[in-house]
Amino acid sequence: MSPEGEIARALLARTHALVIGLGEALDLMGALPADADAMATMGALERTASTALLKRVEQLEDVLMRLFRTLLRADGVDTSELYNRDIANRMEKRGLVDDAEAWMTIVRLRNRLAHEYPVGRDEQFDRLAEACRAAGVLRQTATAVIRHLETRPIA
Repeated sequence: MSPEGEIARALLARTHALVIGLGEALDLMGALPADADAMATMGALERTASTALLKRVEQLEDVLMRLFRTLLRADGVDTSELYNRDIANRMEKRGLVDDAEAWMTIVRLRNRLAHEYPVGRDEQFDRLAEACRAAGVLRQTATAVIRHLETRPIA
């Protein structure tokens, strides 16, 4: 198996695990609170689940982007000069991303989750709401990538 095939196989296993973890976090958290005040009244389980949700969103976007780059490299594309937007556009053309702009919204969210810790309650609520919205797109994208690699694995 090629190096790209090995990388894709490892990333695919992570994708499966992260999709499961994302679903578990959503289930444990329950419905998104109505606002920052309602979020402040969440119990310990729901708060912990919301933190896990944020982490799963961050990790799943990262793993999927790595898979996208691996797919392109397997096709002989030099990804070193490609921006995330270029990759999103290419994945949209392949049918792995439904909407490149929606994917870029998730990329920007992932960057904020990875590099900034929101201190204020309103900002924390906004991030949680964004993560909940992103969860559906991430699941759908992960499913498309999994199906693609199961039907056309990288040799």
